[in-house]
Amino acid sequence: MDFSIVSQEYFAVLVGRLTDPASKGKYANLSVDYVLAQLDSLDLSTEAIGQIADDINLYSKNTLEARNKLVAHRDRDTILNPRPPKEWPKIEATQFVRNINSFCNLVAVQLELEPLDFLATPAKGDAIDLIKFLKATGGNR
Repeated sequence: MDFSIVSQEYFAVLVGRLTDPASKGKYANLSVDYVLAQLDSLDLSTEAIGQIADDINLYSKNTLEARNKLVAHRDRDTILNPRPPKEWPKIEATQFVRNINSFCNLVAVQLELEPLDFLATPAKGDAIDLIKFLKATGGNR
């Protein structure tokens, strides 16, 4: 299997996870919308955080068809009648990653944490600190 295809598919999966709805049925998804909902419930959301969340979710729409038809499910018609893959400008993918980092940092500031560092875990300011804070403030709903 081509590593390029695997990494592209995995990127589509991760984009989908990050932009899943806040909840589905009785299950909560640790996603951008979930974090935004928790901030709203604590009256800590800002316009900047909301705008970046919107930008993140907008990018997700670019990957939705690929995620649903090729990655998450093996849609028979798509496999038997392949179309040329959609191309996304590299700058859009790069901006998506920047938006995720900005979102996390703005959320951390609102929660009076240091900017989050997802590159070093466990480390001060990692995703675990965010999850602990959300649980401590009732974010485990």
